[in-house]
Amino acid sequence: MKQHVHKYIKHRLGKNKYEVFRCAIPGCVHFITASLIVGRESVCWRCGRIFVISPNLIRKKPHCSACTRRKDKLGDLADKFVKLLSGEQTNETI
Repeated sequence: MKQHVHKYIKHRLGKNKYEVFRCAIPGCVHFITASLIVGRESVCWRCGRIFVISPNLIRKKPHCSACTRRKDKLGDLADKFVKLLSGEQTNETI
């Protein structure tokens, strides 16, 4: 029976720096290879919500796409647009 959703963190083992992910929840001894992490549920390190890990979300401490900040102009524009639609007061123009 599944007891909890794992909160993964990346580790490198041995001389060859073999990449694995382990669960960071105290008392859990779960390990999985990096090649099998895609499609697994994990707890976000930033917001604590459960999400499914996709290939573009593999990081040392995986976090959900809602917590990923895009640093390109399109991402900034989208953030401003969402704030405008939600009714937040901003002094910026799109």
